[in-house]
Amino acid sequence: MSEVTIVEGAAHRLDIPQDKKFRTKINQRLQSPPQKIFFNGVIEKMLEADIIKPIPYQDFKCCGVTTLAKKAHKGGGLTLEELQHCVNDQCIVAGFPSAFENLPPRNIVPGDTSTTLKQRDEWTLTL
Repeated sequence: MSEVTIVEGAAHRLDIPQDKKFRTKINQRLQSPPQKIFFNGVIEKMLEADIIKPIPYQDFKCCGVTTLAKKAHKGGGLTLEELQHCVNDQCIVAGFPSAFENLPPRNIVPGDTSTTLKQRDEWTLTL
């Protein structure tokens, strides 16, 4: 957002008939606490950068659902074999037989967390 700059002379206009009616009430999906923190932070940054501005509710012409989606994790991620081991582990915990047979044993290095799935609070915003 710090790279967004005003383009002098640029104008944006939508040719919408005056009598056109749009939905102004939406059924927004509930957000988890990490999603709310992220979303409010993005809104604050956009306000500070003058990308958006607050408007009175009477001036709303249209409103859409905001979607937050988990970002794909950074880095190479887990290998197929590591993912299969994770699935097998979860099957065993749930009392089911392993989903993947004949997997080679894991090479576990003490202190190495590369084969564990980590929860990340990184989101992408779709308006």
